[in-house]
Amino acid sequence: MRALLALSLLAVVTVSSALNEELELRQLLLSRPERMIRPASVYNDSINVIVGLMATDVEVDERRNTATVSGWLHIEWDSPALAWTDFPAGDGVSRTRLPLSEMWWPDLLPYNMVPSAGAEWLRATPAMIWRGGRVMVVPMVTITVRCSRNVTDDSDQLSCPIKIGSWTHSVEELDLQSTADTVDVSNMAANGAWKVASSSVVREVETYDCCPEEYVKLDIELVLRPQRC
Repeated sequence: MRALLALSLLAVVTVSSALNEELELRQLLLSRPERMIRPASVYNDSINVIVGLMATDVEVDERRNTATVSGWLHIEWDSPALAWTDFPAGDGVSRTRLPLSEMWWPDLLPYNMVPSAGAEWLRATPAMIWRGGRVMVVPMVTITVRCSRNVTDDSDQLSCPIKIGSWTHSVEELDLQSTADTVDVSNMAANGAWKVASSSVVREVETYDCCPEEYVKLDIELVLRPQRC
């Protein structure tokens, strides 16, 4: 009985210690005001953001020639303000989580999405943060875009572009790299009327009429075909 009680007390102490470690770490990270600004060591430095799209479902509105793509957006970057390599109390914590409202994160947006009344294209999820300051967030996304249709006697396909980039940061402040040169469709629902026949992801740099700076974006192309084809 005494042995069982001792084990129970040890388990309580161990859990309490782990909770205190993460609590102290969270308090440390939240005490750093620099966590709320772009994590560049020098103001003129560009930070590298890695982005990947996993599509799990696609719905086509044939009357409007639009496609609604649902899935996850994988986003990664480094933030020295969120590292804790020199924090002894956090030695036992290899990773932790913070809400996006408590930190800077890339202001990515699909430039060419079709707005949906009352609907958000991205559902913010907590960010995973590693000891060295590596940050990863994988929010759920729903993106509606206009497509071009090509119908012939023996085929029918839609070409649907998705252009994702920063809304306010030029390439001198924020650079984008793709996790792959295609969209991940390994978890795509197989019961829809349309399927992803092929996809591509290309990094592009462009100048717009509004501003002299160059902006970087990922040009994503989804080619859809009816399941019967």
